[in-house]
Amino acid sequence: MSAGLRMVDATFISAFMSTLLYGFYLAVAYECSRVLYLKRRQRRVNIYLVGTHVALLILVSVRCIISMTRALVGLRFHQQPDGDIDFGSLNAPHTVLANVSWLLCILISDAFIIYRVYVVWRGNWYAVAPVLFGWIANCGSGIWLLYSTVAYGEGAATAGAFDLYIRANIANIACMVFTLYTNLLSSLLIAFRIWHIRRDVQYLTTGARDAVQNLVVILLESAGFYTVLLVVHIIMLGMDSLVIYILTDMEAPTIGIVFSYIIIRVSEGTAHGNTSSGGPTSGDTSGPRRTWTSGARAGQGTNNIDVAIRLETVTHHDNEEPASDTKSTDKTRDHTEW
Repeated sequence: MSAGLRMVDATFISAFMSTLLYGFYLAVAYECSRVLYLKRRQRRVNIYLVGTHVALLILVSVRCIISMTRALVGLRFHQQPDGDIDFGSLNAPHTVLANVSWLLCILISDAFIIYRVYVVWRGNWYAVAPVLFGWIANCGSGIWLLYSTVAYGEGAATAGAFDLYIRANIANIACMVFTLYTNLLSSLLIAFRIWHIRRDVQYLTTGARDAVQNLVVILLESAGFYTVLLVVHIIMLGMDSLVIYILTDMEAPTIGIVFSYIIIRVSEGTAHGNTSSGGPTSGDTSGPRRTWTSGARAGQGTNNIDVAIRLETVTHHDNEEPASDTKSTDKTRDHTEW
């Protein structure tokens, strides 16, 4: 167990962090709802984005409200003299509901980031298949985890309680590993795609500020922060630390914040590869060609440099599916004289 960290401390910290993150999430969720509503008025809303947003809003709220209520009740009425807290059986209805909400948040967010991989990679199934396998395995391990926790709650007072605990712990580790695999691989695929595109057009932007901004955008759009949280969670599981209670309560609102932000960027057309805004966002096989005119060298006239900026259209145009690489077309040339 964690040295110096008691259950009462873990409960208080987890309740505080969950409440804090949930407050941030509500602000982001409001902005996400506003953006989606404006898109609906323009008849350009994507049903999948709306469904994901609504589902996460309900599930994150259920998980956070139950966690906060359980912590307050436990701290007030069920605290033991040694600092331990009795939260009741793991098969209690409110505990099962909280665990189901937490698992569904993970599965929905994983499905969404796989959808992003599919769109960003223009429907390339060689990129999608590995992460899709991880999501299917995560579904199976998640169901096993729920079953194991309920079974442990029912048999906690029996002679086989330790075996049930070991089984539930293994199921928890398996669920987190497959979740980490899905998110880490998806994050790497999306981040590589964004980096590759930015590298192709890096001569259009300069300065350290652009580099830092690009790094933050890559981390946010690839759900990199959530992936880091999963890594810490697995490490704490291996150490059998009470910190896992804090991390578990932090995960649902973190999922809500990260993926609501991605939905906002996709809806506004500012996500990489998105064309919703009607303008280019990154580089690929289609988009406007521009002829840039360089300054005259000594003894020479003005030189026209034909630069093909092949701007990315890999993310969806709201209700449209990603186009095949073979169907991209060149846009009208825009000649600019300096």
